[in-house]
Amino acid sequence: MRSKAVLDSPRLREMRKKRRNTVRRKLVIIAVLFLAIFVLLGFAARLKDVNIQTVSITGNKLIDTKELEDFTWEVLGGHFFWLYPKSNIMIYPDLELKDKIRERFKRIENIEISSNADLTLSIKIKERGAQYVWCDEYIKCYFTDEYGYIFDEAPYFSGPVYLKFKGGVNLDKTPVGQIVAGADFEKLTTFTETMKSFGLEATLVNLSKENETEIFLISADETMVPKIVLNRKNDLTRVIENLQTAVQSEPLKTEIKENYKLLMYIDLRFDNKVYYKFK
Repeated sequence: MRSKAVLDSPRLREMRKKRRNTVRRKLVIIAVLFLAIFVLLGFAARLKDVNIQTVSITGNKLIDTKELEDFTWEVLGGHFFWLYPKSNIMIYPDLELKDKIRERFKRIENIEISSNADLTLSIKIKERGAQYVWCDEYIKCYFTDEYGYIFDEAPYFSGPVYLKFKGGVNLDKTPVGQIVAGADFEKLTTFTETMKSFGLEATLVNLSKENETEIFLISADETMVPKIVLNRKNDLTRVIENLQTAVQSEPLKTEIKENYKLLMYIDLRFDNKVYYKFK
């Protein structure tokens, strides 16, 4: 009992209280110093000598240089923690800037950003190349790259300038930024390229029906356009082999050569079978 009383004596309680107060004062001093340093560094980060002064754009062909520069300055116009400018050459938001530029300019495929000692922010871009065209039901068309990524509006082409696609996207959203037919797109373009190698050239790929694909062929008679019908969920490598075998064998080989303008369709929806009809 006496030992407990000694440990809890008024003198010891006072010493513990003083020690706690000392620790609190030290913590307050450290916090104030940290805040002061944080604020001072924030003001130092605003100095002209450590902030980006110039934005340099290279690699663009169709994207307007000034539009991209202005957008970059807009992103860099903010602050971290309301104090540190995003335009500071040492802490500018590289990833945020890349993401926002890609979101704003869908035509950009690749982007590299670097800073130089002369306070210049260099932005090097690679634009997507137009490989195909996707058109909606109102004949409003958009360019796609080789992977089916829709990135910009396109004029309407009446002739077979680009292979056209229809359907295969979510029509409840803007088509820009979507991939036509998802994972099936590259399989379909490979299919149409292989067709071309044995004399059948596609002009339109219609994906409007679920899984069923209609590939319309080039024809001199616009009132009689032949088509190939297939199920894109089938093994397209096997399907194209069946098609090639059929069109290079009799009697279809001769019929296509002599009566191509009368061809109505070639149906490939059924395993290892090729059905066709002439008018």
